[in-house]
Amino acid sequence: MHKAVFVKPVNTINDLCLKVKEAYIENKIPIPYPAANKQLQLRLTQFVSKGLSDEQSSLPFDKVNSKRVYTLEKHDNIVQLMMFVKENDQTKKLIVLTVDDEIQLVVSSFMEVYERTGFLESTPKCHKRLDNTYLISNKRIRIIQRTLGKFIALSYNDENKDVSTTNSAPEIDSNDTNENEDCNDTAVADVDNQQLNRNVPNTVLQSTENILTPSSSKTTVMTRSRSKLDKNQNGQSIER
Repeated sequence: MHKAVFVKPVNTINDLCLKVKEAYIENKIPIPYPAANKQLQLRLTQFVSKGLSDEQSSLPFDKVNSKRVYTLEKHDNIVQLMMFVKENDQTKKLIVLTVDDEIQLVVSSFMEVYERTGFLESTPKCHKRLDNTYLISNKRIRIIQRTLGKFIALSYNDENKDVSTTNSAPEIDSNDTNENEDCNDTAVADVDNQQLNRNVPNTVLQSTENILTPSSSKTTVMTRSRSKLDKNQNGQSIER
């Protein structure tokens, strides 16, 4: 079990969710329904607020387009905004969340994996796990993941030591960095390897190369010195 340690000013999961919401606003994500178009926000809010009568189990929203249809459904006395999405001759029914519910869901999903593995999961893996149930995009999950990376410190648990923290982002599974994202947004790597290389001084890189790469010139000098020594001792050069 890996305990998450937060970087100030974040102290709790609720603080973390507030930081994510700030990131949503900075990135101009629509509110209160991030999955819906900006122009539909007011109408959808009114539609949901009106709710369903006791006799109704569902109510369709005005048709948006041929592939996306919103509907209000009731199950076990819980009313939920849904969307029917047509993809490749198949229809998926997905839950449409409010901004607060969406943030709490995704943050909890990331934290569950982090506490179990010690790694901050990749955006594609998180999206794949949630995409069959919720209407959520890679773009918004990526915003959440990057926000978590800013406010979660690495923690090291030792039986004989207190938990220590650093200001670095949580480890990201190396197996995740090569995955491509299936979305219209430009794919962005979770780890910027070029930035990591720029942070390493050139002298360190050069010394590392000298250690790993044998020097042919040094080998030649050693051979010549041994040959000269043999000649001085024996009075004649010895062919090798």
